[in-house]
Parts: sequence; C-alpha cells; structure tokens
Amino acid sequence: MTPPSAPRTPPSLPAWKSGAARGLLILESLVRAFWPAGVWTMGSFGLILSDLPSLLGLWGPGAAGALFYIGFLWLAVAGARKFRWPSPYDALRRIERTGPLAHRPLTSADDRPSGTQSESSGRLWSLARERAEQEAKNARLFAPQPIVTRRDPFALAQGAGLILIAGLIVAGAQAPARLTQALWPFDEDADLKGAPDDVLSLRITPPAYTGLGAFTVTGGRLPEGTPPLKIPQGAQMKLLSLIHI
Repeated sequence: MTPPSAPRTPPSLPAWKSGAARGLLILESLVRAFWPAGVWTMGSFGLILSDLPSLLGLWGPGAAGALFYIGFLWLAVAGARKFRWPSPYDALRRIERTGPLAHRPLTSADDRPSGTQSESSGRLWSLARERAEQEAKNARLFAPQPIVTRRDPFALAQGAGLILIAGLIVAGAQAPARLTQALWPFDEDADLKGAPDDVLSLRITPPAYTGLGAFTVTGGRLPEGTPPLKIPQGAQMKLLSLIHI
C-alpha cells in the first residue's frame, strides 16, 4: 500500500511542528547521503593546509587538488543517488513512533469509515476521532538520529576533523593561499592576496631532501642590515609580482 503523500494534518497538531519534523527528516537524509563527501573534504583540506603535498614537488599541490575534486565528485554523485526527499506522511509517522502515539492519530486524519453507517457506528467513529485529536495534542518533536556514528565504525569523521583542525593551526595566515594553490592553481597571484602595493613575491620550493614545504617570501625594499635569505641548494624559485595601476 502506498502511503498518502500529503495527509491532512490534525487541527490539534500545530503546522510548525509538522514542518519542523519534516525539516529534521530532510537533514537526516542529507547527512545519510553526503557524510562521506564531507569527511573527504575535511581530510583533504587538512592535508592541503598542512602543506604536505608540497613534499612531492612543484606539482604536488595541484595534484592534491585534482585528487580532491575526483574523490568529491564521485562521493557527491553516489550520495545524490541515495538521497530521498521525506514526505509529510514520513514526518507524521516519525512523530507517532517517537511519542509513542497509539492508533496512528496523525496519519489516520484522512481515514473514513467504509460502507453505510448506522447511528451507533457513527457515534463510535466520532468518539474515536475525538480520542485521536486528544492524543495528537501529546505529539512532540524528535531529536535527529546519530546517523554518522552508526555508519562510521572506524571514526573517520572524527579523524578527518582533527586533521582539518591541525591543518588550520599549521597553515595560520597562509591557509587561503595554500587552498587556492591546490584548488585553483591557475591563479598565479594567489600568494599575493592581501599583500601591500608594489611588492615582489618569491615562491620557493625546497628540494625533497630538506623535508621542507614550499613557502613564499613577500616584501618591498628591505631595510639596511637585513640578514640574507638562505635558500637550500636545488630549490625551485618562481618570481611573482603584483602591479597596481
């Protein structure tokens, strides 16, 4: 039997309560379908912010960004196939089960007696409807189910969250530039965003043997007595400039 898509909400149940119940079901459906994509995003961003891809060389951040896009699109498409819009009937049934409310006082609002009614059966039906309306007043909202906890036995979500937090701490003020370099490597001036006018910026990628990540040195005329900048032998350097006209 196919449940009705939009049953009549009992007068004793506030419209905001049935709407909020459906909103909670939509939230659960979104989390159920797309939590893997969210975990992938947090973990990927954390690794990019920690500058680990730079250990692979000049193309490391771009390769990490491409890998992120491929994985995210695959998980997003898989989630979209699993997603299902909950109906108003689903929301009312969830309220009934949470109550618990006996005899389906919410989803039976559209029920009608079958056949010809006698005077006594009509009174019994009216009494049953009055009891259902009274019971519907006891309906209460439910808390969202812990979907990720049930579907993530290895705590991948918590691990990805910790990686993201660690990446933000390591990146500091360079977080926007590192994300831009990986996710949009075509922006050659990404490291100069927020820099003062008329400056030169030198992007330095140390060789792998140093174990150092790429970094950017930005500035204008250096004051007298500034110590020389030490660059490891074999490092790759890229000169960037930002000119305001």
